[in-house]
Amino acid sequence: MGRLREKSKRFTTKNHMSMHVLIGIIASIIITKAFPLYSYPKILLVCVIGSILPDIDHLLYIFWYKRRGDYARDAKKLLRSLGIRAYINFAKENHKKLTDVYSHNLFTVLFFVILSYLYFSEEHVLGLSLCLSIAFHFVFDLFEDFLFMGKLNSNWILKFNKDKTKGYKSSKED
Repeated sequence: MGRLREKSKRFTTKNHMSMHVLIGIIASIIITKAFPLYSYPKILLVCVIGSILPDIDHLLYIFWYKRRGDYARDAKKLLRSLGIRAYINFAKENHKKLTDVYSHNLFTVLFFVILSYLYFSEEHVLGLSLCLSIAFHFVFDLFEDFLFMGKLNSNWILKFNKDKTKGYKSSKED
């Protein structure tokens, strides 16, 4: 089982954003089955956007609410000196070590699940598409936390910055 887990970790690290896009595609197929007369291209577009949208919080993290932290400093330094590709690789390798990304918590998941239900019951297809794909994004991230750490990252239960020993270590600390 350890070998399969390691292969899965490498695969999801390498293809993290692609997995979120795939989640958006899956959400769009599910919604299209429930609302077959609605325009599939619109549903697909909104679902793909929704499945990527929660990761904007990682950018808010480095440029706004944790802009002075080690992770933010190292990320911005990479962006300035080596460009977007270097930052993307850095984020792929280190984003699971962040224990204080505010939007990634169980209340946010519950909020979007409830909104999905409300939009579904009102037959508001694009609202459902957006909210369900966001909820699916977070569910995938929960799965990834179990895959990578064997447990939930502490931010999921609103204990921000509690996993210090397993958290991000700045290159200056090495």
